[in-house]
Formats: sequence, structure tokens, C-alpha cells
Amino acid sequence: MEASKTVEWIDGIITDLVRPEISLENCLRKTLVLAFQIDNDKLKTWVESELNGYNDVEVPSYRKVSAELRGRLTQATYGGILTRNHERLPVELSDNDFVKKFLKAYNIKHSIASLEEIVKKDDSRSVLAIPAPIHTISLFEEIIPDWNIEQIWINIGYLSVISVISSIKNNLLNFLLELNREISQNANFSIMNKQEKVNEILGHTIGVVHAENAVFGGSNYQSKGDNNTVAQGKQVTQTVLSSSELKQKADELSSLIKEHLDQINELSLDDKADISHEVQSIEAQVMRTEPKYPIVRKSLQVIESLLINVASNAYTPIILQKIHELSTFLP
Repeated sequence: MEASKTVEWIDGIITDLVRPEISLENCLRKTLVLAFQIDNDKLKTWVESELNGYNDVEVPSYRKVSAELRGRLTQATYGGILTRNHERLPVELSDNDFVKKFLKAYNIKHSIASLEEIVKKDDSRSVLAIPAPIHTISLFEEIIPDWNIEQIWINIGYLSVISVISSIKNNLLNFLLELNREISQNANFSIMNKQEKVNEILGHTIGVVHAENAVFGGSNYQSKGDNNTVAQGKQVTQTVLSSSELKQKADELSSLIKEHLDQINELSLDDKADISHEVQSIEAQVMRTEPKYPIVRKSLQVIESLLINVASNAYTPIILQKIHELSTFLP
């Protein structure tokens, strides 16, 4: 992506971030598009984790919040069953240091959509309730022996959820503003050639991110692929696929576009027709014994440019990722 177009795209995300009616989820989707455009694995990993939840990725510090244990308690009385629901359990009376530390810095792994859903209710009584490990019940049986603990869960308060969302917004905004300034002040600034600078900005605005496919801070970079040849030094690894593998990648992209194109309602009928035409062009080339790779690359660029304008659609980042994968493998 040209520097001017990159700046324009970043400006659009910044504008959305300061508009309360635009969800943070949509802003992150557009940032994912940016991450693929500038080919930055670190930014991709962070955005995908925020969108999909932190499953196998370390949770950043701003997602560590204080929590409390609450439960449903019952007690048999002469008049029947006495119930205390949403009762706070006295963690401070427990001798279990692990539970205390666990609740002092609880890792919120939920997707940004889940967190925004809580905030949408605009009710300070709204909470994020997460089932607690079953063994935690036994920790409190001796502390409150007169009560039977039927259920127990981890309780994250409304304000804590707002704090996490606000931190994500602020971190993303700071990153985009600083990246924009870096590009604008240096007419010769090339993101593709200055990934270390981009990662430096990421580091002090968003924090430490461990990307799956790359190690940052050193001089060796490695790309993912089936038949990688690693170039040492400061060069980026490039993978060249065989014709059959290239056809498979192209077929995957073609199938994905055909499956979801009609669901991208933001595209005009003319744009959809143009994308379909370019898909046919790619299919025709990869069927040849000697494909004309410049034609394939040009078709990918046309499809990409049309989809960039509808980045808020849920299917766009998925298709753009496939385009990126295919273009990476072209000789």
C-alpha cells in the first residue's frame, strides 16, 4: 500500500475510534486489514486476539483486572430453605494464596464483542460472570460451614469491563497516531522496510505481543509456509509454491469469495461483478502449465482494492488474509 493510502486508511480508523456510535470491534477489523497491508505479524496477532479472544496467546497487562468470587448459597431452616444468591465469598478469610493472587489479577480472555455486549446494556449492575473451577467450592466449605455452596463463579464488574475496552481504544489510538506521524514526517518512510520501527511503536503503545510467525528484536525473520527456504540476515523469507500448490491456494481463495461475495452487502453489484471477473481470470491462469503471474497479481490487487472499502464487513478480513497468502507465494 502506498504511503498516502496508508495514511488515509489510518485516518479513517482514527475517526471511527473517536465516534461513540462505531463499535471497537469494527475499528479492530479495519486495523486487521491495515496489519495485512503493512504485513506486520505482531499487529495481526494482537488484533486477532482482541477479535477472537486470547486462547493460546498471553493476555496483556490491561486485561488483568481484580475480580471476586460470588456464589449461590443455601441453608436448611425450620421454615424451609434459605437462599442467598450472588453472595460474595470471603476470599480474605481463605489461607489459599493462589486464589487471592488469581482474583487480584484475573485474565479476561473474552473477545471484544463479548465485552462490548456487556457495556451496551449501560447498566452498572451488569457483570461478566465466569464459572469458577469446581474445586474452589471446597476452599470455602470450612470458612462458611453453615451454608451449602450450590454454585460459584468469578465476577468481573461493569467498571472493570469498561476499563479494559477503554485501554484497548487508547492503546490503538496512540499507536495509529504515532504511526501516522512517523509516515507523514518522513516522505521516504517505507513501512515494509521499517518493520522494526513499527514494532517499536507497537511496543510502547500497545505492549509486548508474541507473534506466532516471527521473532522481533533480532535480525532474522521467518515466514510460514509448507516449503520455506530461510534467508539469514535482515531479509524476509520467501516461499515459492509448486504449480499444484499454487492452484490449491487459488482454489481456496476462489471458493471463499464465491461463498461470501453475496453476503458483503456493502459492495455494489458492479463491484461484485468486477470481483467475479478477476476471480475467473485467476482461475484461468493457474490452470495453465505456465501461468502469467503478473496477471494473477494484478487481479489480486483489483479484488483487494475493492474489498478495502468495505473492511467493516465480517467476511472482508478473511478474504484479504487469503489474498495476502496467495500473493506472498507468487514468484
